[in-house]
Amino acid sequence: NFAGIVGLNASIDWLKSYKPEGMPATTHQEKLAQFLFDELSHMPTLKLINSSPSPIVSFWSDKIDAHRLAIFLSTQNIMVRSGYFCCHYYLKNLKKYPPLVRVSMGLNNTQEQVEFFVKTLKTIIANT
Repeated sequence: NFAGIVGLNASIDWLKSYKPEGMPATTHQEKLAQFLFDELSHMPTLKLINSSPSPIVSFWSDKIDAHRLAIFLSTQNIMVRSGYFCCHYYLKNLKKYPPLVRVSMGLNNTQEQVEFFVKTLKTIIANT
């Protein structure tokens, strides 16, 4: 599969040279994950599933159903998932979690976007 090999090599070259916000891609993503984790950890009505920073964070709120929260975020052009994420039996029946919200960050996300997410989330929760 020569086309696949060439494509993979081009992807690796791009990833090595990609510098979001002027820093290496992994540093950028770690910085955003740390910021998001810190902000969400300080929101008393949120219960985080994550125990450490990650580009993917799952949580629930005591104040609003996960599905409603996802819809409200969607109206602000913030895309998240809600529910049990293909782990229905484990999350619902074994862990006894309510439906969750999951936010995922990629290399394309910026600090401003994560700040907007946090601000919007706080506003929604404060008004429910």
